[in-house]
Amino acid sequence: METRKSLLLLLAYPGAIFFLFVYSESLFFLLSVSLLLFLLKKKYLPAACAAFLLPLTRAVGVFVILPILWQVLRMDRDYTLNRAAKALCLLAPLLGFGAYLAVMAAATGNAFEGFAAQKLFIAESSIFQIFDIGSFLRSFFDIDSLHGMEGSVLDRIWFIVFCASLMGVWRIHPLLFWYALPMGLIPAMTVSFMAYMRYLLVVFPVFMLWGVRLARMRNPLGQAVILAGLFALQILFLLRHINNFWVG
Repeated sequence: METRKSLLLLLAYPGAIFFLFVYSESLFFLLSVSLLLFLLKKKYLPAACAAFLLPLTRAVGVFVILPILWQVLRMDRDYTLNRAAKALCLLAPLLGFGAYLAVMAAATGNAFEGFAAQKLFIAESSIFQIFDIGSFLRSFFDIDSLHGMEGSVLDRIWFIVFCASLMGVWRIHPLLFWYALPMGLIPAMTVSFMAYMRYLLVVFPVFMLWGVRLARMRNPLGQAVILAGLFALQILFLLRHINNFWVG
């Protein structure tokens, strides 16, 4: 029941419309779920394959090194077994990021051209913004619309939901926490909350947590109202998107 509710929440979530279009969310989601499943089953070679591909799908994928470190150093302390596979799994995100830089260098002549190009976008994304806490806090309160590009109330509400979910995710499993933390926090800090609703889509441990809580509600009508409300918002965003209005 809890698994079903988590899936329903994910599918009803307004940002799930990006599963329907040519965005990186679908592939990143598949690889992320595969990685964590393989880690939990201690299948380190297939986990390494997923970890290698994640940074090629989206640069933030390099941070899956955090759940890998937790699994290898804390959860599976038998260092006499699978040492080569574990080492490869630890290196895989870095190798994948290196492959991304190599592809970019071959295509443009500059390995860091993708990061340089981010300065041309409205949000001017930069990984160094994670160190500018003051700017991050100012951007959180810089609200100018219900759902605009940068000053969206809804994007900030979803970020609050993410932050409120972290301890619950930890209680489900620390491995999920170490995946969710960078995947939900770094996009918010580097792009000033722009399109955060879309970035949260791949932070599936949040939906697992709220699916558990939804399943424990004693009021079926309340469950239906929550799911219907989210799905109605998704339909609204879908209509906006196909009519060239900003969604995420």
